Amino acid sequence: MKILFVSNMRPSKSYPYSGRFILDQMEEINRSDDYSIDFVSIDREKTQILGTILKYLKLYFMFYKKIIFRKYDIIHIHYYFPTIFVIFPLVWFHRNVKIVVTFYGGDIDFFDLSSVIWRFALGRLTASIFMSKALLHKIKGQTKNQVVIPAGIKDSFINHRGERDIDLIFAGSFETEKGVDVFFDIIDRVLLTLDHLNIAIVGTGSLLPLVQEMCEARKKAINVVFFGTADVQGMISLFNRSKVLISSSRLESFGLVIAEAMSCGCVAVCTKTDGALEQIVNEQNGYLIEGPFDPFVQLRLPEILLNYEAEMELTKNAERSANTYKYSEIAAKMISLYNRVV
Repeated sequence: MKILFVSNMRPSKSYPYSGRFILDQMEEINRSDDYSIDFVSIDREKTQILGTILKYLKLYFMFYKKIIFRKYDIIHIHYYFPTIFVIFPLVWFHRNVKIVVTFYGGDIDFFDLSSVIWRFALGRLTASIFMSKALLHKIKGQTKNQVVIPAGIKDSFINHRGERDIDLIFAGSFETEKGVDVFFDIIDRVLLTLDHLNIAIVGTGSLLPLVQEMCEARKKAINVVFFGTADVQGMISLFNRSKVLISSSRLESFGLVIAEAMSCGCVAVCTKTDGALEQIVNEQNGYLIEGPFDPFVQLRLPEILLNYEAEMELTKNAERSANTYKYSEIAAKMISLYNRVV
């Protein structure tokens, strides 16, 4: 079966983690001799209107260059809007091709769901994949073959059961929706109880100067063990050194770092986003909080940091639940969907 992935979020210098999981999904599915996946994409970079138009024109030409010379059974689009418009002319000339779309959240939240264009485009889809159940419910019944298949994490994210010298870790882009400022609010609340924290901050983004400023303002009370970006092996090492992951996002359709951290034995403390609610059962495999001023942050979180070993049952539950998001599991679900629609 020949499949073409189309994406508007290839990893870039500014966003090194963007769309990484798409490449990993493709690699996992390509392990089977029965499936062959090609990939066209554009870098995720912030651009002005003209730059954005030029990016999508580039994607358009790359896409049609591919389909002119090769026939595909399935076109799998990652991120519905505006990527869907790249393939519109295709439906008039290749009516037998199956179109699968993975919805991520922003491609639904910022679109008029009652518009004619929205409904017309949805009518062309063969199947729809959603990052979470909450995301599916937003357009439940509007497309055919709707399934929930999260992004997935590498099977190499495992708990090495070693010493943990990092108290809190944040991993994500330095953007408003990821809540890196909320992370520092949480630090401040914990420091009302504890005198000192070892922290790791993994990421980059437009708020980098602000993050550096907030670290400097707290330098007497926090020791920044790691600051910057890391590859997969680096992330595995950091999660295995960390006691608690803080996922402080304001908006999250799934939250890969939550699953990655739980697989490595971190206690996940997460704000209530769709992604966190999809993965966390409060007090069973992690903790859900309303925000930095949730009583849990000042009263319970310091206890966890002082006595991480007491969370062994919870972290074992977290590892078991995170295993369902490993790429070997996710690829099997995607292959099942492909076989069903072709």
